[in-house]
Amino acid sequence: MKEAQKPIRVAILGGGGGALSAAVYLTSTEELRQRYQVTVYQEGWRLGGKGASGRNAEHGERIEEHGVHMFMGWYENAFRLVQDCYAEWKVEPDNPFQSWQDAFSPQYLVSLEEWLERDRRGHWETWNLELPPTPGTPGNGDPIPGMVGLLRLLVAWLRQRGEEVGLDTNAMPEPSAERSGWREGLLSKGVELASWVEARFEEAKSGGLTDTLRRAWMLLRLGVAVLRGFIVDVLPYGSKGFERINDMDFRQWLIRNGARDDEVNWCAPVRSFYDLAFAYRGGIGDKEHADVAAGAALYSLMRMILTYKGAPLYRMMAGMGDTIFSPLYQVLASRGVEFRFFQRVTALRVAAKENVIDTIELAEQARVKHPPYQPLVTVKGLPCWPSQPHWEQLEDGEALRARGVNFESAWCDVQVGTRTLRRGEDFDLVVLGIPVGALPPLTQELAARSPEWRAMLGHSRTVMTRAMQLWLTPSLAGLGWAAGPTILTTYQYPWSSWADMSDLVPREAWPPEASPKTIGYFCDVYPTPPLDDTPLDNPDWPLQLKQRVKESALTWLDRHIGHLWPEATTEANPDGLDYELLLAPPAARGKERFDWQYWRINASPWEQYVQTPPRSVRFRLAPEASGFGNLYLAGDWTKTSINGGSFEATVESGMRASRAICGYPKMIAGRS
Repeated sequence: MKEAQKPIRVAILGGGGGALSAAVYLTSTEELRQRYQVTVYQEGWRLGGKGASGRNAEHGERIEEHGVHMFMGWYENAFRLVQDCYAEWKVEPDNPFQSWQDAFSPQYLVSLEEWLERDRRGHWETWNLELPPTPGTPGNGDPIPGMVGLLRLLVAWLRQRGEEVGLDTNAMPEPSAERSGWREGLLSKGVELASWVEARFEEAKSGGLTDTLRRAWMLLRLGVAVLRGFIVDVLPYGSKGFERINDMDFRQWLIRNGARDDEVNWCAPVRSFYDLAFAYRGGIGDKEHADVAAGAALYSLMRMILTYKGAPLYRMMAGMGDTIFSPLYQVLASRGVEFRFFQRVTALRVAAKENVIDTIELAEQARVKHPPYQPLVTVKGLPCWPSQPHWEQLEDGEALRARGVNFESAWCDVQVGTRTLRRGEDFDLVVLGIPVGALPPLTQELAARSPEWRAMLGHSRTVMTRAMQLWLTPSLAGLGWAAGPTILTTYQYPWSSWADMSDLVPREAWPPEASPKTIGYFCDVYPTPPLDDTPLDNPDWPLQLKQRVKESALTWLDRHIGHLWPEATTEANPDGLDYELLLAPPAARGKERFDWQYWRINASPWEQYVQTPPRSVRFRLAPEASGFGNLYLAGDWTKTSINGGSFEATVESGMRASRAICGYPKMIAGRS
């Protein structure tokens, strides 16, 4: 009788989007579930990584996030993951998300802020863009346009902008990929178009421009610079074209291709990408510190603007943890994937004579009284992650709660023991889903063995971010914002981005007599020291940082909220917030009411945002190319078609790690 083949044991380290995407596709069929035995090791009590969210039972089961999270209409792999997961997710009848469409809502309005020097002081003006719906559904498997396809879409977009400024678009020189001698012809037409547009702009400017026309011309001139650079630097080199310009900053590249004045190369649409990508060196949010690899930025922007399906953005109709990571957890658990919480990875060890991971060292943060740990809570029928562990499930849980232990903090040294996982006994293969900011102390032996690993670590860069959430008693219109629910950016640092998240009120559990009507999320970068200068041995440091975030929030609300919410101010200070509008107990007065809101600093190395500075992309390692025989990588810090911090990048990475291991999924959206 033939002996049954033992399953291949896969240890997945980390519980973020990349790690769980790998787990999903490694276990997608019954055959794969028989072949692979998957265990996820996660520090703390919840999954989600930088996308984790929690429910605060002491405050109306409110949703508490790391920052502003939305899906984009070009997220082909991320939406495919969601659709695959929701199709399998077994939901109860009272779950508000009976399908993935229930969990996502299209968002068409995007708002930008412009600082205009039209008087001695200068002032902010709001630019509301209502982006049109487009055909299709993201994640449905349609092929992503190739290089020529992107060119055609860009030319069509430019023609639309030309019509908006009143140009005779039939007279516009139009690059076409079908021209004979295509490269020379394209370049010639691109130069001709740039000169033609600039001449028409000077004519229009001499007659005076309204704000609407000024903005339309700005977009047209910006688009022409992008077209010219795309033709010269990218298109002739195929899929490698974007990589050719990754050693320069995106604005530097725009300037090289004709966008020589700040009115174009630092206009609100350009700055919005830097804000979106937290692309500020050292966490200083000004133009002098803005840098992002041009190729990665250009590819993401072209996909974002030219290829979105349905809507440019999609809101998640609950916390990201509730919408994404609860379904993923429940589906994976039902497939037999094992989850071991409160397991902090402390080191990966390399075999003496082989380039493979031989052991994994763990710190066990807490012991569960009756394993396995049950992590979820149910809020209005929806499985959710709590903002604190289930202390009652842990040994000495009440004592840990009383001490204020935060298992997710890099400054938490609480542990009840250590454990070593051994190759051939506990695992055969490893998927490393821990963010790159946390990897240097964990992978010292990998760096010693591999020059490529050292280079990857040395050229990776992360940034701290700050987040604030406000619950207010007036409606959004009652605050003075009349344009409707929006996501806004390019406003005043250090809280340059705001999203109205009032649609989450029904998902929270406030008593009727004390329920908010508006929820506002704000976020931005935070000044970030190099990792070597981060005092990980000082447990008071994150508390000091959080206090500084609070102080920066109060200062900003006192000086800048009036522009966004003019009806939320006081007569004594028309620029500052009336703190009585914040949801808080009646006894709290004035700024005391801010203490009942939520703010945080994302300071731990694993929760910092992964940036893509110039001269860094070439050093990224692909998910399937770690340099170690049994190690695969998953996360937005790896080399993908995007090479930037986003949920789409992390899902693509997890998919590629799975495909390298088991051959599935066969099709992955992207350039590589």
